[in-house]
Amino acid sequence: MSTGHAASTTPPKPEIPSDPSDIEREIALRQARLAATVDELTTRLTPKDIARRSSEGARAKADAALRAEDGSLRVERIAAVGAALAAVLGYLAWRRTRP
Repeated sequence: MSTGHAASTTPPKPEIPSDPSDIEREIALRQARLAATVDELTTRLTPKDIARRSSEGARAKADAALRAEDGSLRVERIAAVGAALAAVLGYLAWRRTRP
């Protein structure tokens, strides 16, 4: 009768060197990799870098929405955005003049 447990898929453990100098070298390599990873994460998580990536993403999305595949402007979409902006500004101006 089966217990329903899936077979373990853990990767094999790396061979641990037995020579002390090899162990020290392995530790130094792992420390260097860990330090590089921490530095990379620190760089990625700075507010300035997050803002830059967000800005680049928004710019790319706007460019994709307003340009055709051949690079030409999609005039109909630009006109629609302009009309919507004019409507919002008109509404805000109208609301401001009402008592």
